[in-house]
Amino acid sequence: MPCPPSRHSLPEDIDHAIDSGGHPREWSKPLQSAYEDDQRGGIFLETRFLLVVGLVVAISTVLVDVTVSPEIASRGLYLRLVFVVPVILAGLLISKPERAWVATLAMCLSQILFALVVIHLSFQMPVVSANRYLMSAGIILGLSNLLFQFQFWQLACYNIVYFMAQVGIILLQGPDGVAGYFDYISILIGISLGTLAISERVSRLVSRNFLLRLRNELAAEELRATNQLLQELSDRDPLTGLSNRRHFERLFGEIYGTEQPSAPDNIALMMIDIDHFKEFNDNYGHQTGDRCLGAVALVLDHMVGAEGGIVARFGGEEFVVAIPEKNAGHAADLAEQVRQEIEGIPPVERTSRDSNVTVSIGIAQCSGRVCADLDQLIKSADQALYQAKRLGRNRICLAAPVREAAKITA
Repeated sequence: MPCPPSRHSLPEDIDHAIDSGGHPREWSKPLQSAYEDDQRGGIFLETRFLLVVGLVVAISTVLVDVTVSPEIASRGLYLRLVFVVPVILAGLLISKPERAWVATLAMCLSQILFALVVIHLSFQMPVVSANRYLMSAGIILGLSNLLFQFQFWQLACYNIVYFMAQVGIILLQGPDGVAGYFDYISILIGISLGTLAISERVSRLVSRNFLLRLRNELAAEELRATNQLLQELSDRDPLTGLSNRRHFERLFGEIYGTEQPSAPDNIALMMIDIDHFKEFNDNYGHQTGDRCLGAVALVLDHMVGAEGGIVARFGGEEFVVAIPEKNAGHAADLAEQVRQEIEGIPPVERTSRDSNVTVSIGIAQCSGRVCADLDQLIKSADQALYQAKRLGRNRICLAAPVREAAKITA
């Protein structure tokens, strides 16, 4: 279904339209536009289908002519081939979605001409046969009212033209002709009024079904958006905006897993810990500590993202980074740049120079297409991190390369 220009007020408009049970012309403009867009393509295809059916009927009706009155069969075929079939073919060949009115006009005109041929042929038949034959014109009008997907006023105009055309050709027969067709005209009026009422009822049901369908689609769309937002929230650390540990583990498997054909040959994982963060919180307060975490996260997100890596808040004051290692010293160089960049962050608490932030970084590496599992990498990087802390903090430390062949798990 095409989307309307704006959906801000559509849910309220839909509920109001359903509750009021009003005609589509009473709906709001955005809702009317959505309904017209929804109906337009289907109406064009349905009209072309009816034209094809009309073409088949126009040609095959010669069999009915032969059954009812063989004397007029050839004349009936001639009149339909001359007047009805060309109009139908023109509608099929010329009409396009952007010119749907051509198909609609051809459909209406062909039905009226078909009915006029029926009336004309009935003049050539005995009264008993003519009465049965005329019923086909009434059936055509009734079916048209039920099948044509018009607005009520359009359908009413079609009925008026259809009726006037038939009365006009009957009047050409003189007063006696009119009297002879009085019953038929009365039946035609009854068919017209009855099927118009049914058509209007069906139209109301179709429009109501559209409203219910659109409301369900909007609700489903809102649910998808809500689920996506919840998924994003569940994957993100609310304080720093980085991925959380669970999301990191999933991304690690998706990007660096051995089953991934584009997985890099060498991977480095960093465990990053803010030095003396507990004392920092105690001295400057948790709000200042939160700003400190945000500042560190911003540096990591920028620098690691530029290298095609992934970063997450691992928990507390710890962060984890995974990057494809381009060469032997790549991870160490990046870690040192990160350490220096964080050390250069302006003091979080302007009244004290001691509020500068430093980090210790432990690095674990694995080589080969089949790399170590994530838990093993984290364990090795943690050991290197503890070593960096033991050596005085604010430094990087590399673990021995992990070379055991095991599948990455996340």
